[in-house]
Amino acid sequence: MPDRNDVAARIKDVVDQRVALETTLQNEVGDLSEAKAADYDARYGALQKQLSTLFKDTVDDTQRITVMLELMRILENRLVYLHNFIVDPTSDNRVLAGLVTKFIDQLAAAESTVLTKLEATYYRAVSALYAGDLAAARDGFRDACASEESDETNDIKYKSYVILGNLSHEERDYARAKELHHESIRYSQHPNVTAQALALKANS
Repeated sequence: MPDRNDVAARIKDVVDQRVALETTLQNEVGDLSEAKAADYDARYGALQKQLSTLFKDTVDDTQRITVMLELMRILENRLVYLHNFIVDPTSDNRVLAGLVTKFIDQLAAAESTVLTKLEATYYRAVSALYAGDLAAARDGFRDACASEESDETNDIKYKSYVILGNLSHEERDYARAKELHHESIRYSQHPNVTAQALALKANS
């Protein structure tokens, strides 16, 4: 059985790498080149593989929760910052989405406070998107937008509106897509993200 302290140290190392990578990505100025985006994506992919291995080596529930939360954050980071809120529901993405959904269900059943109700709703919708279940994803993001609960920066509502706008755009409902992207701008806090929302709105 893996040593608990060793696993904890490995988890901390991956978390530190993820935070550093996310900070660097958020501070990028302008559009990412294809090469730079691919490099970021590969680095996220490597962290994702490390977390998958760590999940198998975890020896207690606290560590499992930490690892799963990191996997969820990586799924979201890749979706928001690298894939322009659009995902390809590959077999790997579907498997990981299934694990995340199961994890959220287990937290809910245990009445855990690790995730707020709004966070659980949002991450469940993100997982549905990765699983290719667009109807469930759409319902989840709508629930997040309609929630009276708020995260500190309104980040969840911003992203939910943008994703709903993208889904409407894919369905060629351009008027609705424009309306949703306009709503998203009201919740945007980060300058790069604001620019992204404006570009998406203009594209619609």
